[in-house]
Amino acid sequence: MKLTDRKEATDWFSQSKYGVFFHYLYDIDDMPLFNAEKFAADVNETGAKYAFITLGQNSGYYCAPNPTYEELTKNAPGSKCYTGDIPTQAAKALEKYGIKLMVYLPSHPPSRDNDSSIQLGVNQKVPDDWLMNDTAVENWCKVVRAWSEHFGKTIHGWWFDGFYPWIALDEHYAESYKKAVLAGNDETILALNQGVEPTVYPANKYCDYTAGEFNEFTAVPESRFVDGAQWHVLSFLGNTWTDASVKYDGEYMSNYIATANSKGGVVTVDMHIEKDGSLVKEQLDVMRVVKQRIRG
Repeated sequence: MKLTDRKEATDWFSQSKYGVFFHYLYDIDDMPLFNAEKFAADVNETGAKYAFITLGQNSGYYCAPNPTYEELTKNAPGSKCYTGDIPTQAAKALEKYGIKLMVYLPSHPPSRDNDSSIQLGVNQKVPDDWLMNDTAVENWCKVVRAWSEHFGKTIHGWWFDGFYPWIALDEHYAESYKKAVLAGNDETILALNQGVEPTVYPANKYCDYTAGEFNEFTAVPESRFVDGAQWHVLSFLGNTWTDASVKYDGEYMSNYIATANSKGGVVTVDMHIEKDGSLVKEQLDVMRVVKQRIRG
């Protein structure tokens, strides 16, 4: 995908209007409990046209197989990467409802698994995330490429967390991440997150859409694109990330999403997810109102 193709690449994303996001960060021993059919049915109740799920975060455990990661980190097969492959299960179940799956991954090796990360080429933290270098980026992108090739066309987008300048991640390395995610699907879209910022903007020219991390649903776009990237925001429905509480009611969320959509923006709502992939009733009730008002 050429950089100039970003509008075409994000047309489906723009037309989706809103989606949902899940931090599935349970221990590897809990992952066999995941029920893809229940997950997909609940996501459909929200009215979302796409859903994000985390491959993993900082524990060093991941919900999808990756022999490249385990070879590079010298971990035994299946010990760090769940062979049951939750994203593939989820993608197939969501497809029945016309919902696309996207994935989340940090831009760096896991900060709480020092042994594995050091094998990937890092040796210093700033302050809690690994300071990246040429070797670490090369190895991490090999890991990303392996997942991209494994998932193929079933994954439609990537959202990379922690693409921070203070850990030496900048536009110099962004192209490597872009090439890695395109390896399995040349139509996939990419966002690189530099943290919570006062305005919505893309990290660099390799981003197809803005990461848009916020601690509240208040930002409104002036137009569909920001520096050539699709305008998009991500925040949480509960009191914080992954929380099962309800901070906003259905009327507020419906009005906010409709306002963002009217200017060409896309909104992603972080929700709590149980070990089995089910969603909590209180949050589902809010999103059912959104579904009726936005989709109805």
